[in-house]
Amino acid sequence: MLAPLAAWAAENGAPDAVTAAALLPAVAGILISLLSIVWLPRFMRPAWVRTAEHEEPLRLQQKGRR
Repeated sequence: MLAPLAAWAAENGAPDAVTAAALLPAVAGILISLLSIVWLPRFMRPAWVRTAEHEEPLRLQQKGRR
């Protein structure tokens, strides 16, 4: 939503600082959203993912004992 605002500001002769102030949060949001597709911090993962990650080593240990 901020990228069109930055483009409009640049076309209408706004100072570079105003354009950068509108564009910087847009670029940061894009980068954060792309990063969250690949990796999420532990506290942001759903409960079922945390449970599955916690139980995985237990299942591997039990397979090794058989």
